[in-house]
Amino acid sequence: MSFQDLERGLGERAPLARDIAINPDEDLQFKALARSISVQVQKVSANTAAIAKFVDLLGSAKDNTTLRNRLHDLTESTREVLKGSTGDVKRLNEWKLSPSDRNHRQEQQKVASDFQRALETFQSVSRRSAERQRLFVERAKASVEATEDRGALPDEAASSGQLLELQETQQQINNADVDFQEQLIQEREGEIAQIEQGITELNQIFKDLGQIVGEQQSMIDNIETNVISVVRDTRGASDQLTQAHAYQRKAGRRMFCLLLVFLLVLTIVLLAVLL
Repeated sequence: MSFQDLERGLGERAPLARDIAINPDEDLQFKALARSISVQVQKVSANTAAIAKFVDLLGSAKDNTTLRNRLHDLTESTREVLKGSTGDVKRLNEWKLSPSDRNHRQEQQKVASDFQRALETFQSVSRRSAERQRLFVERAKASVEATEDRGALPDEAASSGQLLELQETQQQINNADVDFQEQLIQEREGEIAQIEQGITELNQIFKDLGQIVGEQQSMIDNIETNVISVVRDTRGASDQLTQAHAYQRKAGRRMFCLLLVFLLVLTIVLLAVLL
């Protein structure tokens, strides 16, 4: 490789990632979409924190119909936000970018990762909610069975009219309580089924996001590898250029010394001839 080749090769180096940028209008649209998703992620995180507090109250003295209705409504609305935002996350990930556009790809990965974490937290709280609801159902069923057992009349008490009347009154009360408990059980079982269905739906979204984040990380790693390779090649070319300069300087000095020696010898020969 000649000195001129080195200079030519150094001047034609491949551009680094920061040298390439998307169209300014596209950049604005990209950032607007990323901000919109980030807002939805914050909303999901706030809702999930509120849902977790409601779940902690299930089965406590503060557990009532109002609490469960609020828990149900907030869970459903948050699930809809997640399902609706998934399309935006995929659209951001499918944005056409230069293979070396590292900054925008990092933004893609950050947004997708944040959304994935918010979804994972919501799924975890939803599972805990279903477990608490299921525990209530099991206890309620046990209570109903115990109440029905207590309401059964013993054979020896059937001949007593007063005792029979008392037992019938108690049985009516028990029947009303059993009906109420069974209604609650049906409602809770319906809520559990709905929660589990929502968890199943979001599980596929979670898997898709995991694949997206993995692909983005692979692209970013490739960009970093390419940048490092370009920098290494550039430094290598620069080192070769420096070595070529040094070699030329040394060669020039040697030629100058040889020229001086030649002139000195020539001068001595001429003087010897003339004298």
